[in-house]
Amino acid sequence: MNSVITIYQDYYNKLDDYKDHLHNLLALRDIVSHNNFSLQVDGTIQIKNYVGFFQKNNTSIQILPKIFAKSYSPDSQTSEVDLSLDFVYRLLYWSGFLSHKNFHLNP
Repeated sequence: MNSVITIYQDYYNKLDDYKDHLHNLLALRDIVSHNNFSLQVDGTIQIKNYVGFFQKNNTSIQILPKIFAKSYSPDSQTSEVDLSLDFVYRLLYWSGFLSHKNFHLNP
């Protein structure tokens, strides 16, 4: 099972194994546009104006919002990821784009 790469929008994020994902990352560049995508030869990636999840072949990337910039810094990276994902889910819910079904089991 492949792991999910977590990066934050507008921040410079270092990908150690970016060469393994290069072809798929170029497909992501086509989605977010060339102006909003930067990948350096040392594996530093920056994605602007896009929050979401991207998956192609063996590449899974979640791009989270930069909600803590210059204000609050959580104690660990895990808590920042959790809070960022919570924020994304709330935005999807408020906008009506988060669909779900309630299943009722008949006894």
